[in-house]
Amino acid sequence: MANPAGLGREMLEAARRGDAVQLGALLAEERGLENGHDAVVRLLVEDGADVNKARTDDGATPLFIACQEGHDAVVRLLVEAGADVNKATTDDGTTPLFIACQEGHDAVVRLLVEAGADVSKARTDDGTTPLFIACQEGHDAVVGVSAWASLAMLRFNGHTDVVEALTTPTVWERRFRLLAWRTSARRCRHDGAFAVSAAAHESASSGECTVA
Repeated sequence: MANPAGLGREMLEAARRGDAVQLGALLAEERGLENGHDAVVRLLVEDGADVNKARTDDGATPLFIACQEGHDAVVRLLVEAGADVNKATTDDGTTPLFIACQEGHDAVVRLLVEAGADVSKARTDDGTTPLFIACQEGHDAVVGVSAWASLAMLRFNGHTDVVEALTTPTVWERRFRLLAWRTSARRCRHDGAFAVSAAAHESASSGECTVA
């Protein structure tokens, strides 16, 4: 079996020369290699390939395709090379994370989440989120990663009460805590909107207002 790195280098040289025949033959041979893709990608990246260069028809990037196919080694290479983990397709706004969740590639999902992918970024055509599509497709391992990332984001933004409500052991307790949080949030909005009038009412009730 040919060496993946050596084969990738030959492909790169053939592409530089514009030798379509040689490149086609090398591509055919490369398809038979079990782990050749990441070696080829590494060579292309080292040679200055634009990792965010997207297709002109739908805006799919190299990272998007790697995520779609579940090539976690290639995904890691592209992310380390500076690929935009949130760059979505131009036709329906599908992100690399969304397509990885849809296809059930949990290792890829974890890589993207660790790289800072937006777990709440929904498709532009129907508003479907990565977590929703993972649940719909029944990918329990992916759901676990996506849910963990969503909880981490809530905690990071200071919503510890919501995290506690979602992670309580029983269904009824979760519902009770979420209801309490929702009521508290509404009360905060209400109190903020009527802060001035409430303060004036309290002052009048305590006898602080005097008539000149």
